[in-house]
Amino acid sequence: MEVPKPAAELDQLKVMAGDWICEGTMPAGAMGPGSPAQKIRSTMKVKKSMDGFWYTMEYAEKKTKDHPVAIKAHGPMGYDPAQKKFIMFGVDNMGGYMTETSPGWEGDKMVMTGDGTMMGQKASVRDTITRKGDKEFVWASDMKMGGAPDFVPMGEQHCKKAAGK
Repeated sequence: MEVPKPAAELDQLKVMAGDWICEGTMPAGAMGPGSPAQKIRSTMKVKKSMDGFWYTMEYAEKKTKDHPVAIKAHGPMGYDPAQKKFIMFGVDNMGGYMTETSPGWEGDKMVMTGDGTMMGQKASVRDTITRKGDKEFVWASDMKMGGAPDFVPMGEQHCKKAAGK
C-alpha cells in the first residue's frame, strides 16, 4: 500500500494561511432574541498542519463593552477526495460544533454549508469567504436554528493579513 499524499486541491486553501486581523459586525438578534447589534474584533491564525493534509484555524473574538463574550473557535480545513469537496470542522468555547463542505472556489468566493450545534440547539450553518486579493478577505456567517425556515445573518468580518505575516 502506498502512503497517501495530501490532495493537490489543498493548494487552493493556501491563500488562507497566515495571521489575520478582522473587524466586523453582528446584527441585532445574532446572539439571541433581543441582543443588540455588536461590533466584532477578532484574530485568526491559519497554518498548514498534520503533515500537509489540513490547514488548522485558531479564531478569537475579543471581549469588549459592546461585545461581552470572548468567543474562541478551533478547527481544521481540508479536502475530502472521496466527496471531491473541501471540508471544515469547528468547535467553540461555548460547546458548539459544526461540519461544513464546499465544492470549492467559484471565482473569489467559497460557500461552505453544513450542520452542528450552537448554543445548545441544532443548527445549519453557511459561511461565505470572499477573497479581496492576497491580503484581505470577507467572512460572512449565516445560521438556521430552532426550526427556522431561512438562514439569518450572524455577522460579517473584514480580515486583513497582519503586517509581516
